[in-house]
Amino acid sequence: MNALDLVEALRALAPAGINVYSSEAPSDAVLPWLVLNVTLPDSQTGDAGQHFAGTGELLVTVAALTEDSAIIWAGRVLESWRGARIAPEGWSVGALQHINGVRVFPDTVTRTETNLRVSVAKLSFTFTCSEV
Repeated sequence: MNALDLVEALRALAPAGINVYSSEAPSDAVLPWLVLNVTLPDSQTGDAGQHFAGTGELLVTVAALTEDSAIIWAGRVLESWRGARIAPEGWSVGALQHINGVRVFPDTVTRTETNLRVSVAKLSFTFTCSEV
């Protein structure tokens, strides 16, 4: 039971046909791609040795060459993660809840081959989780 098991279970929910990276995409990544940032709560143990659930967060960043493509991939991300449940070994995890809408905007990164700014969509999900 470790945090990587939980992160890998979240990663496995990604829609097919797109590269998925943790924390940041490499400099040679081919668009479109997803970057996952996961925040897990502190593990708290009660007097009887049981773990208490906390709230985790999954931030998904979609990067695409056009705004339309970013919106399409954001829709696929919503279909894949909203309401999904995972069961990694050693964890009890609640359904993922989409929060804060979808924000789409041009990034500061410019692709040299097209001289266009990358379009980005940000989606946030929360979930309860506890070590078992």
